[in-house]
Amino acid sequence: MTVRFLMAASSVSCEVLIVGAGPAGASLAAWLSEDGWDCVLVDKAHFPRRKPCAGCFAPKSFPSLRRLGLEEIVKTGQRIRFLELRVPGRAVRLDTGRNPLGGDFWVFPRERFDALLVDTARKRGARVFEGVEIQSLQRRGGRVVGATARDFSFRSEVTVIATGANLRFLPAEHKMRVRRYQALIGWFDECSHLDPSTTDAFCAPWLPGNAWIFPESEGRANVGIMVHAENLRRSGGNVRRLFDAYCAETGTALRLSGARRPERLWGCPIQYAARPVGICGDGFLSIGEASLLTHPMTGEGISHALRSAEAAAQTLTRARETGTYGGEALLEYDRRIRSIWARNFRKACLLRRVLDSPNLMKGLIGLANRVGWVAGMVETHLDRFAL
Repeated sequence: MTVRFLMAASSVSCEVLIVGAGPAGASLAAWLSEDGWDCVLVDKAHFPRRKPCAGCFAPKSFPSLRRLGLEEIVKTGQRIRFLELRVPGRAVRLDTGRNPLGGDFWVFPRERFDALLVDTARKRGARVFEGVEIQSLQRRGGRVVGATARDFSFRSEVTVIATGANLRFLPAEHKMRVRRYQALIGWFDECSHLDPSTTDAFCAPWLPGNAWIFPESEGRANVGIMVHAENLRRSGGNVRRLFDAYCAETGTALRLSGARRPERLWGCPIQYAARPVGICGDGFLSIGEASLLTHPMTGEGISHALRSAEAAAQTLTRARETGTYGGEALLEYDRRIRSIWARNFRKACLLRRVLDSPNLMKGLIGLANRVGWVAGMVETHLDRFAL
């Protein structure tokens, strides 16, 4: 069932209300609906919709994609075999396929992926409400019992927040934990000098963050930067100026030589926290970026969204068996999240400091080029800190 236009105020009841139909929310809706839950999925957008995102699927995404029946579709996208890590004047080429998971990275447009995922949830039985913006959560005695939109009132036994970078429903006690990158992304066409199997990752002293080129197909590339919001404000920097500087940098300019630049660039925040927490409470839990589960070093969010949705599905299934969705019953979700990512996030935060020190990066890249086993060690440990 899909609802695209709302003609009059109406009340909708369900077991699970999921607010947000990105990868986290739509995958959870698909899994729960397949298991017989009465699930409502709500999003303010109509699908397909443009989504500013690198659209890179790490190897850890694929067990979840397999369960969703989308693995082979994503693998019709662009296969990434190599990561070229660069600073001005120095670079090292890494084989991404040498990670212990044995899989490559793939780039697949989020506009298509998100629409496919919403359609999967719908086919498995979820009631999908497109073009509906949730304005507030409904509470009774401190417990979340649903949500309100302009034309609809949703009542649920449990509510899942999957609103991505929109943190309007983030509990106050977690607001101080929020860290933020500001990203700017554009799609370049006719990239005749670009190796479609290689992604470019770039750091520089003048860039308070990092930049990338992700080939989406022969001749088309996703080009972007993400910068620390705090550093950007302190330096009085301009994201567009930094994006243009990256495009003009010698190595980038060579890769994009002759390419047709986009008429428009897309900006978005990337929200994360240094420590992973499965945010939950009486009658609700948050998944994906809404729970600040974006990767602290790379900004990668798709695999984290899918895996947090699986953790939520397991928690909700167990809570359903006990007959309660109170705060104590949902605390298992927090335990699952910490067990999945606590060590990974600690390592990622340490390595983020390395990325933010271009002179140190330059020395390490030089070492990797001189000593073969150093590059090999990075290749075989990618899954431990960068995925």
